[in-house]
Amino acid sequence: MASFNWAKGVSGDWNVPANWLEGSVPNDPTADVRLAPPAAGGPDYTVKIAAGASDAVHSLDLNSSLEVDGTLTFAPGSTGALGYETGNSVLTMNNGTIVNAGLIFASIRTTGNVLFTGSNPIYVAWELQALSGAATIDTTSIGQYNAAQHILFDGIFDVVGASQTINLGGKLGGLSVDVETMTGPKPAVTQNYWTQLIYEGPGSQINEWNGTKYVPVESTLKLIENSAYVTVTNGRDYTTTNGLTIGKDGVFEQAGGTLSTGGLTLLGGGLLVGGVSTTGNTGSTGRVTVNGAVINDGQIVAEGPGLVFRNTVSGVGEMTFDRTGPLPGFGTPVVPAVPGTLEVGNVGSGQTVTMMAYDTLILDSPANFAGTIADFAATDTIDLANVASAGASLAFTGGTLHVTGGGTAANLYFGKPYQAGDFTLSSDGGAGTLVTLTPGVIGAGANFRILDTTTNTPAPSDGQAYTGPVSYLQQQYAWAGSDKVNITAAIPNVFLKSGPGDDALAVNSGSNVVDGGSGSNFLVGASGADGGSDTFFVDGRGGQSTWDTLVNFHAGDQLTLWGFDGAAGTTSWVDNQGAAGYQGATLHADFGNGSGASALVTFAALTTTGAQFVTSTGTAGGLAYLAVTRTA
Repeated sequence: MASFNWAKGVSGDWNVPANWLEGSVPNDPTADVRLAPPAAGGPDYTVKIAAGASDAVHSLDLNSSLEVDGTLTFAPGSTGALGYETGNSVLTMNNGTIVNAGLIFASIRTTGNVLFTGSNPIYVAWELQALSGAATIDTTSIGQYNAAQHILFDGIFDVVGASQTINLGGKLGGLSVDVETMTGPKPAVTQNYWTQLIYEGPGSQINEWNGTKYVPVESTLKLIENSAYVTVTNGRDYTTTNGLTIGKDGVFEQAGGTLSTGGLTLLGGGLLVGGVSTTGNTGSTGRVTVNGAVINDGQIVAEGPGLVFRNTVSGVGEMTFDRTGPLPGFGTPVVPAVPGTLEVGNVGSGQTVTMMAYDTLILDSPANFAGTIADFAATDTIDLANVASAGASLAFTGGTLHVTGGGTAANLYFGKPYQAGDFTLSSDGGAGTLVTLTPGVIGAGANFRILDTTTNTPAPSDGQAYTGPVSYLQQQYAWAGSDKVNITAAIPNVFLKSGPGDDALAVNSGSNVVDGGSGSNFLVGASGADGGSDTFFVDGRGGQSTWDTLVNFHAGDQLTLWGFDGAAGTTSWVDNQGAAGYQGATLHADFGNGSGASALVTFAALTTTGAQFVTSTGTAGGLAYLAVTRTA
């Protein structure tokens, strides 16, 4: 075998001899090629095989970016390996062709008509994104497709934008594909390993060759389970005549459009999310209408514009709002989401609708709603369509709210010790009636939504009355455990405190104090639209190093870093750091208190030039601190 090494960490043409240490171009089926990583701190570089060029190799150790606009051929019978497992390789193709590719550990991004063909079993270990045109895998086999069992068990296939296409199988390789089941690449759910189909817009297609023509994968897919995802965004409809089952740890998420099936079944541990999508190339929102009967023994989540169910929902599962837990295969918790809307018609007695604060439940046929409503809070609303508000009456007995108006009755089971006077009826602006809690009434077990994300156990709580020195705070909740936790406040003017884990805390309105404890946390503030402001605490007295992210940090909000020595501590700022989707201006603080403590705090979506921060140091109660206040 002959070895070839890219001579310099700068972009260039593959077919220029001077660009290779050996002084000649690798174009031989015995060539083992290495594109070294960029120099430390240096920019990425791209090696390009230009349109019309054709090159051959045995293997390609890709540690940078490769652009194939011509043809790259791996030797028949070689591994066809491209990239490496722990790297950050990128393969871009513009009307290019790769022959005999094998295991591809690279992010593949295609434009135009791109072809993978040959006799090797191609295996897309990371992702294939079709940015425009059609990307076709027309090989004799696909490594992550079990043809005998009709299972797709690895890879992310993402059609980015309207009318783009990914094709699996075809005439050249003679491979027929019939995906009936999607599952994750591991026998059990494992962090950072999942399988996903992503449709990002009307007309986006992921097709399979049935031996005669290409047909949509959705026409054969019947089961999604075990860290497998189908994501549909930007108003695209998902339509199948099949019965579709979402099994344990399977996820179907959609933003906008319709979901039409021959019957949708969620098994225990299955998840349907509608209204907001965050796992595609771009975020998307839009109300989703679900057509067809639904058997829900898992969980249905309505976020933002939410979900509308036109047919019966039966089973013994949960319908809720605002996803707060980690997704199967993803290691980090999801930041508490925006309020949601759920619209339903006929709902069976085995369903529990769990309100999550600032949410709206619309009952199109109130007389046919037999489910249980849990954690109803002062900020939640129930809309009883066709129950006239004029002259409407209510009573509360045996955990059930009875509302009658215009000859139509609704019986809403809460299972909590409310009284009739706890509820207020008002017009919804149309033919229906809104049900809310009377101002000042505290919801039964509904003030704080608690999710232990270590055990995935919910534990809603009313918390306790606040008795501390801050005059505007009314209620408080402090997490006493050591597990990781998500806490969402359903009421304004609260004090939240978590423990030593990496947690997510969120407030929704009013003025609040949010203390993330000693872990690295997502701390989500209120919008400030009601004139309120929030104070966030980071504690550096224990000697730990943390990285916190603050969301909705608006003018008037303040961050306090406890334990910061005003004389010995140091600070600096760097823009555009942080977790994907939440990058922003990041404060680097060395506390200088002798404990070794340091903190990074990212102010999501803000920049050091766009937002104005004022810092000050001092002591309070004998504790040194650094305060960061946003003034504009």
